[in-house]
Amino acid sequence: MTLKVAVVGMGKMGLTHAAMLSVLEPGCLAGVVESDRGAHGTIRSTGLAAPIYETVEALLAAHTLDAAIVCTPTFTHLSVVTALLEKGVAVLVEKPLAQDLNTCRALAKLADEKKSVTAVGYSLGYDPIFNEALRLIPSLGKLKTYTAWVEHAEVFGPKKGWLFQKAKSGGGVIINPAPHMLFFLLEAFGLPKTVKAELKSPYSEGVEDEAVVSLSHAGVDGAMKASWSVPNKPVLELALYVEGENGSLAVNGDELLIETNGETRAIRRADVSTEKIFELSPEARAANYFREDREFLSHVRAKTLPRQTIQNTIKVDQLIDAIYRAGASGEVVAWS
Repeated sequence: MTLKVAVVGMGKMGLTHAAMLSVLEPGCLAGVVESDRGAHGTIRSTGLAAPIYETVEALLAAHTLDAAIVCTPTFTHLSVVTALLEKGVAVLVEKPLAQDLNTCRALAKLADEKKSVTAVGYSLGYDPIFNEALRLIPSLGKLKTYTAWVEHAEVFGPKKGWLFQKAKSGGGVIINPAPHMLFFLLEAFGLPKTVKAELKSPYSEGVEDEAVVSLSHAGVDGAMKASWSVPNKPVLELALYVEGENGSLAVNGDELLIETNGETRAIRRADVSTEKIFELSPEARAANYFREDREFLSHVRAKTLPRQTIQNTIKVDQLIDAIYRAGASGEVVAWS
């Protein structure tokens, strides 16, 4: 039987997920929500056949849903996700989960109480070449250091809108593009013992444009350098370099290089991703969203929990909180 799925929030990410659903399970899209009535004509011009609602309450009144994908602004996640979970709807919510740790914890508590199928949209967890890096890191032996980079050309002057209001977005580069890398670093190296951070705002008022974060784990020290003010980076770029006693590994969105015992091996994306897959936007790695949605729907159908549940990924929100506390104090902050 075809699932009944909705997309809440029809900006760029909402339109992307709606396209993925149309390929993954034709006819499953029961409805979409877009609060800006002026955008409804544009949404319909894409060929979307599903009805459009202005509120999640109107959507829930009209349909009994199996699942929903939430792509609304961060500060709305609490109300939107709560409304869906209270109705027994499985939820995939785009990252970040919420604008502050207390709100994240409240949503995790509710998901626990409702025994809900949930997922948070850390699409890097579905990237074949980064997953290959995750598999190969142990072959480096005892790890020494790592450096990660998050770079984007987005902010080069004052900007308006909710994304640049800390009370609504939670912050700048750390809570918006960087969580993808933070998720990966926690998967690869485990929880840090301490965190130190330097945050700078050369362009924005109230949120950080650049960050240098030092992370001390058990036995390995790392750093992440994040900026959304890097020229000539029209698409978000993520990269990682790791050194261990047996060699080193470097990975970005296109290639992985691993050097062990004096030999270097190059692994391209095509070497680890041979499946035929819907690639809406190759330069933006949109196939990762396809894999993410495919796995989410499979868990919804089976009533099982994916690895990226709200409860499992709250460690990313804890790390974001620690980074902001460290940046504000200028001191080393213990993980909590």
